[in-house]
Amino acid sequence: MCSFEEHNLKYEDRFVKFMKTVYKVNKSQPVAVEFYLNELSNIDLLNILSCLDYKDKLLFIDQIRYLKNDSFLFLVDDEEIISFLTRLSTRELIFATFHFIQVPVSICGSFDLSFPIFFADSNGLNIYEDIARKCSLNIRDTKIIADKYKIE
Repeated sequence: MCSFEEHNLKYEDRFVKFMKTVYKVNKSQPVAVEFYLNELSNIDLLNILSCLDYKDKLLFIDQIRYLKNDSFLFLVDDEEIISFLTRLSTRELIFATFHFIQVPVSICGSFDLSFPIFFADSNGLNIYEDIARKCSLNIRDTKIIADKYKIE
């Protein structure tokens, strides 16, 4: 579970910065997050906890207590939680999908720091490409017809 250390941690701060900026661009409005914590076993939860620093362990435990057992979709209005969920995704511990509303975009945590992004229109693509560039990330494999994109 902790194989992310060599590669992913080297770039993690870029993804966290990107997500914080996206949150601010969306005027810090609550973000709908898909987070399948309810599907994890106790052993999975312990494995994730073993890969986190002290601060993130506390955030993770709070999320376990906060989320209902049958819920996988919830609203987040805290930049620290956005950063934390991003770190869980970059570390490949559990993947979250973020749905931002003001400038519509969905960002899906995935393996190998390849986060698929889905935009409502080309305007959103332009805005988020600029943010990605400022965070030393790239949006690649753009297909205007399908509106599917990835950051790396």
